[in-house]
Amino acid sequence: PVLRTSFHWDGLDRPLQAVHRRVDSDFAVEDWRGLRAEERSRRLDELLREDRERGFDLSPPPLMRWRLLRTGESEHWLLWTHHHLQLDGWSFSALTAEFLSTYEALCFGREPSWAPRADFRDYIAWLERQDPAGTEEYWRSALAGWNEPTTLAVRPVQSPAEQSPPIVHLRLSPRATAEIQTQ
Repeated sequence: PVLRTSFHWDGLDRPLQAVHRRVDSDFAVEDWRGLRAEERSRRLDELLREDRERGFDLSPPPLMRWRLLRTGESEHWLLWTHHHLQLDGWSFSALTAEFLSTYEALCFGREPSWAPRADFRDYIAWLERQDPAGTEEYWRSALAGWNEPTTLAVRPVQSPAEQSPPIVHLRLSPRATAEIQTQ
């Protein structure tokens, strides 16, 4: 349900997160196989810049978009953009795990399966029952003694097109394959 939400606040006493019955996904597929490497790199940089600048209007769902770029016969880039109001670090990790396990299952011809999750409505109800004063007290205690920001070491950002992840091809003998399969 959180993936079908939108946010509203104009004319309301307090902001509202609405869960819609049905939301069409914003998913596009592009074939970049015919482009030279330099052109792919330039277009990817442009796509990333435009996507960041586009941002999100929080009123109409979805607050997530996908762009799948086919860059070779067996190579693809997936740009997955979402708003942090919709997915925090924990929920993004959980959703990514489900996405990857689904992809793996489909690659091997299996039916995807997911572990049951707590109902989103129950989570929101739990949040509503939390004591803001108690939460503030906890964080003030946990952060007591900190009086300046934590320094983060940040490396210069490379565009994904400039990164070249290592690709390793390993061919095993039939005997080695059989031994691994019996392990």
